[in-house]
Amino acid sequence: FMLLAVHYRVMEHLGSLESTQEARVALGYRLGQLLRFFRALQTSRVLYNSIVHANSMNQFLKRA
Repeated sequence: FMLLAVHYRVMEHLGSLESTQEARVALGYRLGQLLRFFRALQTSRVLYNSIVHANSMNQFLKRA
């Protein structure tokens, strides 16, 4: 969903720009935002998995 929303905003913005150079700069900026978003999402998922794994191990060790 987020990818579609960002794509729509990029295309909407590009349609309102006059020059090709402006369009390239705007597209580069938007794609950079999208890349940063997905990197943050990936990092948060890895962090979440690490926390869940650590909690599982703690529970396992307490029972042993």
